[in-house]
Amino acid sequence: MARRDSLMLGNGVVSGLTSLRRDSLILDPTGRRDPLILGPEGYIGRNGNIPVMEVEPWEPTHEVQEVIDRLLERQFLLSPWVREKRLRNQLRLVLKDHLEAGPKRRSTVTKIVHDAHQVYPVWRNQMREVMFENWERVQEIEPRESAIIIYAQFKKPRFHDEQEATILYAEHMVEVGQYWKRKAIERAERSGKTNYNPVTVTNSKFWYEVK
Repeated sequence: MARRDSLMLGNGVVSGLTSLRRDSLILDPTGRRDPLILGPEGYIGRNGNIPVMEVEPWEPTHEVQEVIDRLLERQFLLSPWVREKRLRNQLRLVLKDHLEAGPKRRSTVTKIVHDAHQVYPVWRNQMREVMFENWERVQEIEPRESAIIIYAQFKKPRFHDEQEATILYAEHMVEVGQYWKRKAIERAERSGKTNYNPVTVTNSKFWYEVK
């Protein structure tokens, strides 16, 4: 069985990554790549943080980019939030054979971590939407089967710890969906409404409870 932080990475790459530019995970529909080096005006990320870069980050080769993509996917499968310290440590292991320790490697790690902060919320929202699209079914089947539906976009086969994590989160996601549905039904009944669509549970409320 692979260690929880193993770098024994598979060949598959999640679809959410392959649709993006290979040199950046920043989800910009124009295809424009914003530099993350802090200039006179500064660069403000979507969450208001400023990812300060010492130098222009390294452009990974195709093979290294595939390893990075798989690493980001693996970390997401273990936890759908960015565990920044763990991710930075894993990225250093990936990059140490290609970059000497120093500003170039630090800036490259910072850029990839910033990109992860952009793409993870997209993946979470996609999972939530898939679950509610299959709402009746995921409530009737076992958590292991629910996980197959909810995490369908991600690669297979998966390591044992990845499988266990996805089953745990899938089960909890269904429970949280049922919780919000019950609360919404109660509110609807008090106001005299009879229809309720579970998809109307806001993304932020849903993942706040899951976390």
